Amino acid sequence: MKKRFIAAILLLVFVLITPKIISSQTQNRTLNFVESIKERIETGHLRGYTIDVLSYDAGWFSSQAQYKLTINYQDIDGNSNIPENLSNPTFVIDVTSYHGPIFLSTETGFGWVRWDARVDGEKLRDDLTWDDDRGFYESTTTWELFGGWSVNDSVAAFRSTEVPDTSVEFSGYQGTGYSSHEGFNYDASIAFFRANTPKVSINLDNFKVVTLLKGDFTQILEGNLEDSHLAMSVQSYKQTAKQAGNQSGEFQNVEWLFSAVTNQDKNSMSFTQRFSIEEFQLAEYRAKNLLLDAEISSISKPFIDAYQNFSQQLPSYDPATQQMEVKRFIQSNMLELLSHQPEFNIKELSGNLPEGQFTLVSDSTLVGVTALPESLEDPKFWLEHLDSQSNLIADEAVIKLIAQNYMTRQILANPRAAQITQEQLEQLLEQQLPVMLQTLEQQGMLVKENDVYKVDFTIKDGEAVLNGTPMPLPF
Repeated sequence: MKKRFIAAILLLVFVLITPKIISSQTQNRTLNFVESIKERIETGHLRGYTIDVLSYDAGWFSSQAQYKLTINYQDIDGNSNIPENLSNPTFVIDVTSYHGPIFLSTETGFGWVRWDARVDGEKLRDDLTWDDDRGFYESTTTWELFGGWSVNDSVAAFRSTEVPDTSVEFSGYQGTGYSSHEGFNYDASIAFFRANTPKVSINLDNFKVVTLLKGDFTQILEGNLEDSHLAMSVQSYKQTAKQAGNQSGEFQNVEWLFSAVTNQDKNSMSFTQRFSIEEFQLAEYRAKNLLLDAEISSISKPFIDAYQNFSQQLPSYDPATQQMEVKRFIQSNMLELLSHQPEFNIKELSGNLPEGQFTLVSDSTLVGVTALPESLEDPKFWLEHLDSQSNLIADEAVIKLIAQNYMTRQILANPRAAQITQEQLEQLLEQQLPVMLQTLEQQGMLVKENDVYKVDFTIKDGEAVLNGTPMPLPF
């Protein structure tokens, strides 16, 4: 009985004393974290915003803090393309932290710390309406007892106030995240967005994001997405023009997948992306099953690190010297990139156009680079080190479309064609296009089988082979 009493006393002391210890540690770590963010902003590692602590009232079982977040448009665009009269938006974030192991709040729970953040957004209520009992943005982040993290955040569903001929309706944004042995998982969704103006109407349905991020929070803010995966999808997007000069378009089932993976050698990375559209329509032109599946691999990690540091610093340079700084960076770091034999592979580029189907597959590697040429613009250098194989299969009408677009650009680029009419252009294309395709077939540059054209092209050791026939290179 006595032992149980002592154990109960110790447990009570633990429950009562621990929140105070957590309060002190949370305050110190939070303020230190904000200072580290500000330091990274000052050194150029983070750009586009500033953050300040307006107040921090530390308590025993909970603490209240207020932060000011400002978006700096001029910092985002180093070339100052942002209008100078565009004001930088400022958001005040109210944060309440509850100290564990037992959270004494309206929602009792367990954990070490729980942060409830809220952006009231009251200024937006002049133009938008949403539930009175919630802020425009709210989030809850919990540091759990066993060391894991969880996040739930949301943007309120809203609609625009009454404005003549203009309306906006938003379903709201819901996000949830948690930590695992793989990294930080975060999923988010938007059910719909509607906008209607005198010029255009926009409808978006079922937008989703699924992510797996590795690295600490500051690395993620800086864009260091090593060993990370991202999936985005939109069920449908439709834009309808109401006035001349605006285009109508529609997308169905759009999906984008991206991954960045550190290779086994720990000194290089690979990036893959897959972009697909089930159905696409722009004005009267409709296409289906468009796909780009590409991979960039064997990219030097030291080069990536150097590039990230340089890209963060570049906007701080005078615009007049930026081009020179870019050349200096390339000259100093290009050998590091090329010596790892980088690869660029198009696993598949395909689609179904009104004219027909096409499929392109291409694998390219830069090999044997041990020194840079005097000029990186020397095409002979690239051809000597390029190991590439490409294969194209396309319906005849697709090849005709490609050839027609090429010929049109060539004709219109001629100053003597400045006064040519559309009718004259069409007549000229009708006359010359069959001759051009026949010439390409006779020269072996196109191989025709029934109504399908095939092209097989390789470059290796500075020599090219087109459809099985050696082809002299211009350099």
